[in-house]
Amino acid sequence: MKRLCLTFVCLFGGTALFQSPVFSEEIPADLIARFEQLEKETEAMRTELAALKKEKSSQKTELYQPVEETKTPSQEIHDEVARQVQESAWKKGEAYIRPYGMFWASLIGADARFAPADSVKMILPGDAYGQSVCTVAARCSRLGIDVKAPDAPILGGMEMSGRLEIDFMGDLGAVENKPSVLMRHAYWKMENDTFLFLVGQTNDVISPLNSGSLNYFVNWFAGNIGYRNPQILFGRFFYPSERMRVDWKVSLSQLCGSDFNTSDHAGRYPTIQTRLGWTIASCDPEQTPIQFGISAHIGEQCYNLALLHGTEDVTIDTWSVNADLTLPLTTRFGIRGEVFHGQGLAGVNGGVDQSVDFSLLRVADASLRSIHATGGWAEIWWDLTRKAKLTVGYGIDNPLDSDMDVAPIRSNSVLYTNIVYQFTPFLRTGVEYSYWKTLYREGYVGGDVGKANVVQWMWQFEF
Repeated sequence: MKRLCLTFVCLFGGTALFQSPVFSEEIPADLIARFEQLEKETEAMRTELAALKKEKSSQKTELYQPVEETKTPSQEIHDEVARQVQESAWKKGEAYIRPYGMFWASLIGADARFAPADSVKMILPGDAYGQSVCTVAARCSRLGIDVKAPDAPILGGMEMSGRLEIDFMGDLGAVENKPSVLMRHAYWKMENDTFLFLVGQTNDVISPLNSGSLNYFVNWFAGNIGYRNPQILFGRFFYPSERMRVDWKVSLSQLCGSDFNTSDHAGRYPTIQTRLGWTIASCDPEQTPIQFGISAHIGEQCYNLALLHGTEDVTIDTWSVNADLTLPLTTRFGIRGEVFHGQGLAGVNGGVDQSVDFSLLRVADASLRSIHATGGWAEIWWDLTRKAKLTVGYGIDNPLDSDMDVAPIRSNSVLYTNIVYQFTPFLRTGVEYSYWKTLYREGYVGGDVGKANVVQWMWQFEF
């Protein structure tokens, strides 16, 4: 470079002197020849420099040319939803806040009384509660906010988001028009295509599906287990092929009982939940992917018993093994469902909300028995048109009789069918018929069978 600069100075400076009328006649011939030689060398260096630049540019293009990213339809939908959420959201600093909610009202009629008063968990014994009933309910309505924050610069960049959601089913014994708030979700998470980390309260890892029933309890206590509990969750995603994703999730959670049990029977260690799931995309982008998984949980619950000689802590085990499947047979028709088996399942809405048999003899000697239960649910769905959808399903939760001396409910089952019509993306209505049957232990006060035909007409406005 130094030589090149000196050459330019000599060339242009010398050329100027050479062309000056004062000095043109006094410049020696050998100096002129030397200038001409330098000019030729400069031109050769320019040519060589240009060639080197072109070669370097060609190598960079070959080695570092970015590969065009191809996106699956689901990724494109995710990106489009994220874009629309940001456009419709409030903005606070660098975070986007999007409120959402649902106004949900139902007219429910049955030829026998059910519990609780505004949604069906079970049918009360027919001998004492066999009279017809009709109720209008609106406490299922819910409100929530989604928050999206700037990506976290770890593990290749992770999307940060959070959710807070409530409904008004907190106290099921409250008067219908004086409801109390129930926290459904309250969590924040970091997620990318490979990792997931979540802290807060949200859906359990086990048995992740919900039935298509229009009932608020979506077959809980009648074959569908899995609730919403506080947890610390870690997830890892694998991609064995272009059309397959494998999800592994594990969480440390606290089983808090069901909506009907306000006592937290925390054990000596957190409940561990895990699930391994597969998602297999169809060649048809309009068809729902095949999804199936196996899951399990294990933990313990501690009960503080008031005995004649004082109080005593008794610990029982809680565990389950589960399987879930979503199988689309066409773009408009498919089946899905779950099965489970476990023990001490009230905290995940199993065992018909019965974890322990509180026999007086067992309470007296502090030897409580944890109740085993087996059950599941299955349904078919059929998109009749782009706006009308038909669902038919069945669910059953069957506690083990030999584990129960005084626990009242021997089994709980439901057969249901409904049709939902979507007027707009915001407004839908549906009608459901269901047949419920709840079996009680022999000699139970009020009768040993509760059964009812239930008809529900619901309206939902979602924003």
